[in-house]
Amino acid sequence: MKIALTGHRPQRLFGNNLSNTKWQAVSAWIKDVLIKNNCTVAFSGMAKGSDLLYALAVKDLAEKGYNINLNLIFPCKGYGSNSPDKRYLMWYQQAINAANKITYIHKEWTPTADDDRDKYMVDNCDMLIAIFDGIEAGGVFKTIEYAKSLGKPIIFCPQTLLAKD
Repeated sequence: MKIALTGHRPQRLFGNNLSNTKWQAVSAWIKDVLIKNNCTVAFSGMAKGSDLLYALAVKDLAEKGYNINLNLIFPCKGYGSNSPDKRYLMWYQQAINAANKITYIHKEWTPTADDDRDKYMVDNCDMLIAIFDGIEAGGVFKTIEYAKSLGKPIIFCPQTLLAKD
């Protein structure tokens, strides 16, 4: 099963520290979904937040012996590589090092690059995982709507895990 993820960036959820307990609870849920659905190929769009968390969860499962390939889908070359956050760059590099395949949708940034990446992932997956706060605006909502239009199954992260306290 090929599974892609769409999810919010740090500012919409729990901040930049993917090691915090809120992000780690989401990571554990992601791993459980991947295992239960026998994911063999995982697509990550490599944006900060949910995408990077997903890539690291897949990396962890692969290191534990699960038969799962990590495919990183970047909107363009260089995407995400110039962050001033050293922790983010460390996690980013760990994901790149663990990748089985890397795809660049565009050579350079374009105004549609993120949307084009998201469409590519939905077009190529069997199922979509959504880390979605319920607000019907933005790229995550647009990706969910696109997946629905193609009849792709979507598994939504429980809202209890996404509560900010």
